[in-house]
Amino acid sequence: MTRVPYDQAAKALLQTALAPLGRAEVQCEVSAGEPQWVDVLFEPDGAPHDDAHGLLADMARTASLFEPFRDAPSTDDLLGCLRKQLALARGREAVPVLWIIAGGRPDALLRGMKMRPTPGWPRGVYASPSREVLPVFVVVTSELPVTRGTLLLRLMGAGTTLVRAVRETRALPENAWERRPAMAALTVLRSRIDSLDPPETELAMEINETYEQWEERVKSAARAVAIAEGLARGIAEGRVEGKAEGKAEGKGEALLRLLAQRFGPIPPQLEHRIRAASEHELDAMLDRLFTASSLEETIR
Repeated sequence: MTRVPYDQAAKALLQTALAPLGRAEVQCEVSAGEPQWVDVLFEPDGAPHDDAHGLLADMARTASLFEPFRDAPSTDDLLGCLRKQLALARGREAVPVLWIIAGGRPDALLRGMKMRPTPGWPRGVYASPSREVLPVFVVVTSELPVTRGTLLLRLMGAGTTLVRAVRETRALPENAWERRPAMAALTVLRSRIDSLDPPETELAMEINETYEQWEERVKSAARAVAIAEGLARGIAEGRVEGKAEGKAEGKGEALLRLLAQRFGPIPPQLEHRIRAASEHELDAMLDRLFTASSLEETIR
């Protein structure tokens, strides 16, 4: 299988996971003699981060470039990333941090750059000796500790690291914030599952099982919500006044629960938009719920 679906999955995961923490732009064009594109450029919003958001949130405390690689990146790959980092540094007070997320261990790169494990960071995070001037970090996903805090990084890994991480997503709590970015990545991979090579058979099985579990949870929630919506509609229709408002309110509550099941916690501004929507708008959102690939696409 080509690396393209994995790259797309990693970008979808990063964009979704980083959105609550600031502005995450995918395929951001920079000029460094010739056009180049940063996989994900992140600008923090300045708000304090919740420690529960794990390692990725710790990495996103300052302006950063995220460059995920399915395999071990080469020295040429590093040079390309450095050109993008330096191009972005022009006109800034501080150089943006370059985070290279490596699915394989890049031994030649680590030796050549004299990168070492970083105090204060978990196992698998390496930093350049000149990081005070040119902050460059490499995260080797296969070396990260197996904890919930590293799960999203390991979902950008390869081989057994990725298989295990996919399996772990099934054990996440119902309201886990990681569900939405994890499913954003797995939806991309599942859409290309027929092109997985034979060595990826175990991964395909894990993705399918995880996706099917998620679908069943959504359907179960839909059945429960349908009952609640029916009760809400019955109450609303029993009123002489406020009939339309009652029906819309019931549908809004139903949609919010279904969206949370599929995409994880709903940002406050989007929840407000759904609660303020008309019954016609809510019907259109419900129609898009099972075909849309993102929360934003569902409620557009």
